[in-house]
Amino acid sequence: MLAIAYAIPTDAQVMWNLKGGIMQRSVYDNSLYLRNVIYHGDHELEKRIDWMAGLEMEIPLSNILNLETGLRYRNHYSLAYPFDNNHNDYRVAKNHLELPLRLTYKQPLGEHFSLHVGVGPYASYALGDDLSETRNNNLQVGLEPSIAINWACLSLGATYNIPCFYKGYKDENKPVVMATLGIRFKSHVWKYVGATLLAIASVGAAAAAIWPSNDDYSSYSSGSYSPSYSSSSSSYSGSSSSSVGKSCKFCAGSGECRSLTDKYHCRGTGECKYCYGQGYQITAGHYHECGVCKGSKKCRFCGGSGKCKHCGGTGKN
Repeated sequence: MLAIAYAIPTDAQVMWNLKGGIMQRSVYDNSLYLRNVIYHGDHELEKRIDWMAGLEMEIPLSNILNLETGLRYRNHYSLAYPFDNNHNDYRVAKNHLELPLRLTYKQPLGEHFSLHVGVGPYASYALGDDLSETRNNNLQVGLEPSIAINWACLSLGATYNIPCFYKGYKDENKPVVMATLGIRFKSHVWKYVGATLLAIASVGAAAAAIWPSNDDYSSYSSGSYSPSYSSSSSSYSGSSSSSVGKSCKFCAGSGECRSLTDKYHCRGTGECKYCYGQGYQITAGHYHECGVCKGSKKCRFCGGSGKCKHCGGTGKN
């Protein structure tokens, strides 16, 4: 991992991928179905939905190679017999925690399109219900091929798990190809995610603080509650309601380099949005210097400062 870290270009951008997947499959659901299969040759199956959700990161090793890893939760109905092949007993697990590690080849297909094809090992650990009596433990290690078409911030693809290296238990329900959908973003977007979560938490806390409880209502009687209002409470000073200056109409008071009509403003990152801070562009599969930032990687509107040039970053005019 240290060698990989040293090999990463200093100007490389790590991408995050908030990823989910879903696929319907046929499974053996309980011991009755399995007994029918073993003793009578029947093949009764039930339809279930496999799904997963997790967060991955794409670490660029070069212009054409990525190292992709992350952590995800998979809802997958696993059914296994004990190691002594006693078919009167079985173990079930539905919750799995997985860690993939793929080497991915990137092929540009256009200005905003690219093809990612990868393969690598993965580890899967069954949570909750214990499968350890089936053989050794709840762990499986295998190979995971994947393919994805990336368009701007969206990623549409498919993955398949092959438990071929180590099987802590034998799952009677075989894996299937899973369709995936991901939302990709750069590291600086985390500050917006954090701000959104903080705002939601603040609103929730404020609502909980002012929401009256049953005890509050019971403490009042019809004759004891007589609200009084001070004459000063209904008066407002002109200085308190007015703000110093008006909000900048170009950045909407944010102070960041942005525009309501031009999507190429950097929105506070300082990076050139024409080349996404790379300093180069790709045309018909050929790399060339960005014609807007001239290889500087800086936003041409703010010069790389990330501040609105109209208000100097103050948000006021």
